[in-house]
Amino acid sequence: MTEDGIVTSINNNLVTVQMEKGDQCKECNICETIGGGFRCIEALNTLNAKAGDRVRVEIEPKTMLTSSFLVFILPLIFLVVGYFIGSSLGAESASEGYGILGGLLFLALSFVVVKYLDKYKSKNQQTYAKVIELLSTH
Repeated sequence: MTEDGIVTSINNNLVTVQMEKGDQCKECNICETIGGGFRCIEALNTLNAKAGDRVRVEIEPKTMLTSSFLVFILPLIFLVVGYFIGSSLGAESASEGYGILGGLLFLALSFVVVKYLDKYKSKNQQTYAKVIELLSTH
């Protein structure tokens, strides 16, 4: 997937790119919901872009799928597994309560796991988006 945007800051070999609304945004209004109608992404500065430059950024589909799984699916799996473990450990009369408690504890644990995996993935530069084209320079 490719998106266009404007470089807002530079940090070593990474740039922060403020993305514009693309074709994929027609059905989704989440950017407006969370603020401003813009999204930001960190990308490898492969073309030595400067702040204010308009660039095209490429995001690998594999990276998008992996990130989506980590953020959305993994916590749900932890929640369900925690519920069943908690309910099996609880007394017969209170198994529902133990299940809920186990689900919530495993959900909290999933956030720690996701944060750790995100830090691990961020060390691997193949997971970053890449600046693939300078559209205009500042």
